[in-house]
Amino acid sequence: MNIKLTYGLFFGLLFGMSSAIVAQQNEVLKLTRQGNKDFEKSDYKEAEVNYRKALELDQGHFTAQYNLANNMYKQERYKEAAEQYSDIVDLAPNDKIKSQILHNLGNSYLQEKDYEKSVAAYKNALKINPSDEDTRYNYSYAKQLLEKQKQQQQKNKDQNKKDQNKDQKKDDKKDQDKKDQQNKDEQNKDKKDQDKKDQDQQNKEGDKDKDKKDQDQQKQDGKDKQDQNKKQEQQKAQAQKISKKDAERMLKAMQQKEKDTKQKLDKKKVKGRPSKTENDW
Repeated sequence: MNIKLTYGLFFGLLFGMSSAIVAQQNEVLKLTRQGNKDFEKSDYKEAEVNYRKALELDQGHFTAQYNLANNMYKQERYKEAAEQYSDIVDLAPNDKIKSQILHNLGNSYLQEKDYEKSVAAYKNALKINPSDEDTRYNYSYAKQLLEKQKQQQQKNKDQNKKDQNKDQKKDDKKDQDKKDQQNKDEQNKDKKDQDKKDQDQQNKEGDKDKDKKDQDQQKQDGKDKQDQNKKQEQQKAQAQKISKKDAERMLKAMQQKEKDTKQKLDKKKVKGRPSKTENDW
């Protein structure tokens, strides 16, 4: 469905004015008509130059303003055209021109995809001229686009809400995961602290056990040394005792030997002594 533009160029009338004003208005009309010729030739840039020159001479000149708005529309400067139409809609000299301005205002909003304002402009134009089929056609088309736009907006809204809920769930999960990790870290920290405490206690008890073992070992070593010394002393005493006994035994043996030797000697003396007989010759 294509929109239909109603931009009919408007020509003003001059009457009851002074010669100076008439001369100025003639120049305004001349520039405006030249702008219209340029417009008809699709030379929109040159047309705009002439319309603006006319407005420099008479900024309230309705015809130049209206045709300038149409010229902006033809250049696809829809936002500027809508602003220009809005400024002059209440300046229209009659209902026919006013309905045309509202029609073109609706077209400008339609091109800007502002369907709600477009529908409102067409509706106001139809209130003034209900028989305008072009406006009614564009009004129906704009309503369809507005309905689709609302449906799409609702769909986007629902999707955004869905995405937000999804993102919220993700954020909640992240927060929960973070919280769980923090709890886990705290538990690990508590466990490490308790393990360290237990280890310190074990080390402390181990040190005590070691000290006790060392003390016991020292005592045992002392006792062993004492036993060793005692044993050595016993062995020494035994050695001394054995040596004395041996010495006595040896002394006795020597004495016995001397005795035996003496006896032998004594025997030898006896044997070697001359015997005495009765006949000693």
